[in-house]
Amino acid sequence: MSAVRTAHVLLVLLAAAARSASAAKPAANPIAAPAAVVHSGCARFTMFSERLVRMERSATGKFDDRASFAVINRKLHVPTFHVAKNASATTISTAAIALTHRHSGDTQGAACSGGFAPGEVTVTLLVESVTGGGPGGDPPATWISGRDHAPPDMRPSSVARIMPEPHNLNGTMNHGPSFEGGLDCYSTPPDCEAGYHEVWGQGLVSTTGLVVINDTNATRLAPAPPPGSKEWQWIDGPSTRVANHIDTEDLYLLASGLDYPRALGDWASIGGAPSLPPLAALGIWCECLAKTWYLSVCSVVL
Repeated sequence: MSAVRTAHVLLVLLAAAARSASAAKPAANPIAAPAAVVHSGCARFTMFSERLVRMERSATGKFDDRASFAVINRKLHVPTFHVAKNASATTISTAAIALTHRHSGDTQGAACSGGFAPGEVTVTLLVESVTGGGPGGDPPATWISGRDHAPPDMRPSSVARIMPEPHNLNGTMNHGPSFEGGLDCYSTPPDCEAGYHEVWGQGLVSTTGLVVINDTNATRLAPAPPPGSKEWQWIDGPSTRVANHIDTEDLYLLASGLDYPRALGDWASIGGAPSLPPLAALGIWCECLAKTWYLSVCSVVL
């Protein structure tokens, strides 16, 4: 068999493997199950799991269900949670968090203007984290609107922003070092530590066990074309949230506790799994020699 023919056969096999892998996954749906949604005053809360909740606030009483660059799927299995309401507050409880939303009873108008007010939302972590809770008797970790996040940032942005906080374990490098010599972690550890926080962005896990992702200004996607269509899914440019939904806020709270792999899995369930090739496409050498490593990565991120 010629080299050209061999290459063609390999390409066909890779394409078939990729199609079978994608076909096994259900289509993404940005509209959440109605049973997962809780309305409270000017706010709407959507429960994706015991540890992942969407928190929205709107002055018009209208909320945006379009997919964004960060979040493409909100139609998940409805988790177990309990809701308690009175005239001035709503509490949503799961096995991992207790969320309390204080409100005036208004559902739209001037009282709902702006993002979440200071103290309007309090989230208490009910499971152990590095910095709180657990058998040591330390106070549980909490997130409070206004204390732990800034007012809505209305600068145009195509991506979600993770709220900065000192206990975040960081993510990927978001720009090159702005200092000569890069990160020298051997001869100058203090400079390395300072530089690390300068060049690495916020990540999805924190030693507090609580991370908030701000998706308010992220570019929205137009509705997906029907199955079998050759059309692309384009961005919804003329109707971005920045242009038409200024007076609103859209946050996602991820409560990992000590279970960081589960937190990453929860986020992948709404943001989509990383683009990893199927194991069979990596060849015999990888299947034999690197199978343990590959599957361990998949168990965390898929």
